Amino acid sequence: MNLYKRKKQCDVQKSQGKVIQYRNGHNTVDDYLTNYEAAIKGTVLWSEDIFSDMKKTYEDAFEQQREMYGSMGTMPLVGKDALVEYLINYRDSLKEMTDALNNSLN
Repeated sequence: MNLYKRKKQCDVQKSQGKVIQYRNGHNTVDDYLTNYEAAIKGTVLWSEDIFSDMKKTYEDAFEQQREMYGSMGTMPLVGKDALVEYLINYRDSLKEMTDALNNSLN
């Protein structure tokens, strides 16, 4: 599923008041890492060791957040709309950054 379809899916879910979850286990962290890897692999910026360390750092942080907030389940969040909007914008900015990096290197 491409990022545009995923954003539209999130917008629909947001408008229905549902918790945003990506289908098939995809998430923004994986998308960012995949796009980043594709942008720099094969250039002088690429290092398998550095990328592996960066990926592990992101995955650990994501799991820590999941553990911290996962127990909340479906409890209502104060300021949920603002949080959802922030996360959507953050996801989009990560995509724009990796696209710009890819364009500048190719």
